[in-house]
Amino acid sequence: MKITVSKSELQSKLKLVGRIIQPQKTNPILEDFLFGIDYQRDDAISVTGSDESGMILAHIECKVEGDDLPGFTTPAKTLLEAVAEIPEQPLIFTVTKNTERIDISCKYAAGRFDIVGSVMELYTKYAEIPDDSVKTSIDAGDLLEGVRRTYPFCANDELRPVMNGIYFDQTEEGVTYVGTNGTVLTIAEFYPKGGEYISFILPSKAAKMLTAILPSVDDVVDILVSSAAVRIQHTVFSLQYRQIDGRYPNYRSVIPDSNNKCATVDRLGLIAAVKRVSIFGNDSYPLVRLSFTGDNLTIYAQDIDYSTSANETLPIHYANDPIEIGFSSTKLIELLQNAITDEVEISLSDPSRAGLIREVKNSAGRDITMIIMPLTLQ
Repeated sequence: MKITVSKSELQSKLKLVGRIIQPQKTNPILEDFLFGIDYQRDDAISVTGSDESGMILAHIECKVEGDDLPGFTTPAKTLLEAVAEIPEQPLIFTVTKNTERIDISCKYAAGRFDIVGSVMELYTKYAEIPDDSVKTSIDAGDLLEGVRRTYPFCANDELRPVMNGIYFDQTEEGVTYVGTNGTVLTIAEFYPKGGEYISFILPSKAAKMLTAILPSVDDVVDILVSSAAVRIQHTVFSLQYRQIDGRYPNYRSVIPDSNNKCATVDRLGLIAAVKRVSIFGNDSYPLVRLSFTGDNLTIYAQDIDYSTSANETLPIHYANDPIEIGFSSTKLIELLQNAITDEVEISLSDPSRAGLIREVKNSAGRDITMIIMPLTLQ
């Protein structure tokens, strides 16, 4: 079997798939790439990378000559490093199947290299998504933005595994992405781009990987959901991961509906002020006080142990009774950096109740809602 492929095409697809591969102690075969026949295309082969919970498959455009390609694995690290050092040119791979191993040689203009692979049967296999699975199609740009806005706020909690991923919720009205760790919650809603009802929890590891490999161009991806797994299919790759079992909390029930004290604040100015002031606060209890009075917002932090403190005042648009509330400076900065508009609206009701942050004049057809729990004022 002979495979001719350009260096850039091979390297780009190996890098894409290699994002999922990690050092393994219990199952070292998962440190390998799996190559095989691409049944969807005649001018390509497939390459797969896996971990314990999922896999990424990509299509490599190439010319295949000879008998049917035997499925085989190769050490991912070795192949990636070897291909990276070769200048752009056609690479010719010859694959020979022996009794217990696969011999692979690669010829290029200045030389060749040889590596040994394993037979496909040793590689971890993942169940195919059944034909009767729920399927939906979604804009790739919306999916990318929804995942980017929510996955940083997913939890890492062994006792509540349902919080360790993004909740995808599609109805006829639109598509909602939710991420929370119990202290902050982010909801990204896109409408009116809904469809058949479908919901699942995508593990945060898969979500983070998706932000790195999904192109931000106008395109459509297919999402297939079974009782055990979810697959996201793009023209370039397929990402399949085991679903997180369990019922996601009712996120809409925690959205404050009585926060009538609203202030409009310059987002970047607030981020910079909180960063400066929090330097003088307590590292173990990163509390910043926000005092809303008239058209001014005063930000205050102190560390009693070291007798340090700082405060800054920003101009805002506020026409309600004065209120003072405390937030974690790190969580507040993370939420403000997650927004993209010039201004944000901060809605409050009481120092002991959650604060609501929304973007001002965001893009039509989408709504980003962020909720942050307060800290006790000392």
